[in-house]
Amino acid sequence: MSRPYHTTSPNNEAHTLCPENDTRHSDIQLYTPMQDNTNPPSTITASLRTLLTALLLVRPPNLQPSQLSSDLQMRHRMLSLPSTSPLARDSVEVFDLISLDLSSFSNDDTDDETRQTQYEFVSYISRPPIELGIHENDIAATARSLFQKRMTVMQIALAGESDPIDPGEYELLCDEKWHGQGRMLVRFPECSSQSARLHMMVIWKDGEMRLDNLFSVDGREDVMGLMGEGCHRWSETCTERHGMGTKASVKREGEDQAAEYINDADDFWAGFSDEEEKIQEDSIQAARAANAHSAIQPHGAAPTDSEAAIKDIIRGAFTLHRFLHSNRSETAQVDAFMRLVSSAITRP
Repeated sequence: MSRPYHTTSPNNEAHTLCPENDTRHSDIQLYTPMQDNTNPPSTITASLRTLLTALLLVRPPNLQPSQLSSDLQMRHRMLSLPSTSPLARDSVEVFDLISLDLSSFSNDDTDDETRQTQYEFVSYISRPPIELGIHENDIAATARSLFQKRMTVMQIALAGESDPIDPGEYELLCDEKWHGQGRMLVRFPECSSQSARLHMMVIWKDGEMRLDNLFSVDGREDVMGLMGEGCHRWSETCTERHGMGTKASVKREGEDQAAEYINDADDFWAGFSDEEEKIQEDSIQAARAANAHSAIQPHGAAPTDSEAAIKDIIRGAFTLHRFLHSNRSETAQVDAFMRLVSSAITRP
């Protein structure tokens, strides 16, 4: 007899899922195993399980803004992306998973439209893992690995004989320079049918684990080797030691992040032609009038999505500028940056 799994419906009513008689697959949002309260998991383990559940068991996969890091949310605003993840379809319907032999399943069995939705979902939460010195990102490989993993986990959940998500199978790695930042790397279990291995970069903040990046690394690559001598298994003390890490490592990370912001800015403005950049005199006058009007608006007025995206781009540019002029005082850095901005937007 299969062990039942609880589900949560949109109206928060608890249901029981049994593979033999369940007919409400379209209503299923979340599978969670029956809890054993005799050995409550640590906060880290519980938060990791919640994040993995959203990625691997929720149908369709769904990540709330509160589950994303502030940097990932900033990236979305810069690219004018919605605050909610795009809808992605699984390769196989739930009722087909019960008897499916996953060892014989191929990505070629998935139709093009479904593959595209999976690609778009992964694109929303994936970027090159620059923290590991990797500046390329194979989104297609990551999408294949993620949705293959989803099929495996959901099949285990439907069988109801074991925990579909065992946090003990996921390695938590840390780097010396991440100490105090709450950053950690989650390495997924190896999958014999996939050449790429899934990884998550996460941020521990305010008692919750937040996704910063989902990516895959070729199985032949040694991630711990890429991280260098500072790599070690994560422990509770990693968020307490060495403050915010060494000053040099923080500066290096700031440079990498700034470069990422600028790359995103290039993507953001990619659709604008040179002709659209030509500003007529009446447009300049209109802009001046708008500036005068905005100056008398209350400071509490909420910025539009476009304004928020522009602010993120400016913030990224300033981060890079500040790194290049780290020998100056903060006031001098700001003054120099404002002069640079003024020279860039002033017509000769």
